[in-house]
Amino acid sequence: MKNKTIIRKDLYISIIISLIMPIIAFFIGDVLYVGIWYYLVLPTIFIIISLLFRIEKYFLSGISFALFLTYFIYFIINMKSHEGLLVLGHLFSIPGVVITFISGLIFAKKFCVKPSILFIVGFLSIFTGFFMGQITICNTLMYCGSLSWI
Repeated sequence: MKNKTIIRKDLYISIIISLIMPIIAFFIGDVLYVGIWYYLVLPTIFIIISLLFRIEKYFLSGISFALFLTYFIYFIINMKSHEGLLVLGHLFSIPGVVITFISGLIFAKKFCVKPSILFIVGFLSIFTGFFMGQITICNTLMYCGSLSWI
């Protein structure tokens, strides 16, 4: 019974974290110019897939926090520079995120039992793929503002 309570609490926390960015975009304005739906789709998909795999404890909070940070980084950069289609850099990084997310799911399912480790694995499974995508996309295919090193 205690385990179900932890999973339910983790789900609530991840939903709250996932709603922060759409709320910010609603009140401040969508500086990524894609619509509020974009901030809701990825967390929803990743949370549902994680629930289907029955990943326990704070994995959901880790992935939600990492996704929030990816949105927020782009939000801040575009708020200062008004690059326009900068969100394409974020969008093109999603395939890398999917690959590392699936790897993180498998790793968490087989090897992790501690809640703190599950949070870290969830966070890194999203953020690592995003970061690798940013290095690749923003330095080869397109200019991503201050995320591009070139």
